[in-house]
Amino acid sequence: YCGVEVMSVNVHMVDITTDSKGRRRESTVFQGPVYHLGFPRRFHGQTRIRTDGGWLGNALGAFGEGLQRVTLEDPEFEKVFEVYSDDQV
Repeated sequence: YCGVEVMSVNVHMVDITTDSKGRRRESTVFQGPVYHLGFPRRFHGQTRIRTDGGWLGNALGAFGEGLQRVTLEDPEFEKVFEVYSDDQV
């Protein structure tokens, strides 16, 4: 799209454990879409986007070492997603 490669896949990640009696237990770790965007120029930073976890989820769930919360200009996007990056630009 407009010079940007877009790859989209639906992912269902399952954690499978077996207890000492041999009983198998499956639990969903993640289920949903994952997108990979390929830009025509190199970026040196890392940016991660996920659905907003509310004030408690956001406080407990920051992910990636060295990543800081990015405040964006679109309030509608901010209501749904949270963005973390090591490059605020």
